[in-house]
Amino acid sequence: MNTFIRRTTLKIFFLLIIMFICVFSINSVERYNNIVSFNIHNKIVYTLEKMKNDSDDDIKFNVYSSRLNWVLGQTCFSENIELQQKGEMELYNWGVGIIENETITLKYNGRELIFSVIGCNT
Repeated sequence: MNTFIRRTTLKIFFLLIIMFICVFSINSVERYNNIVSFNIHNKIVYTLEKMKNDSDDDIKFNVYSSRLNWVLGQTCFSENIELQQKGEMELYNWGVGIIENETITLKYNGRELIFSVIGCNT
């Protein structure tokens, strides 16, 4: 009886671990598929990601202090950007531009957005 309980407990424990790994993998793949643009500079990851809202697609600018934090989804800076022109292909006109002195320039069809990111270069 004790061995049955022990085996059942181990099976449940392993199933929970496998379930956690699967949920984590699905979440990471979904975030990876939503990337519009990214840049890695001095081991800091900068991404522009599609954001699904109820009515339209907008993008989110995220800064991760390391690749591990990107995998874990822990941002050190995040900013939502509402698109003026809607459309799936409009998302891909955005790009991460110049990165210097804790400021990041995002480029969109010749226009630029500048964000000040302080404290993310740990």
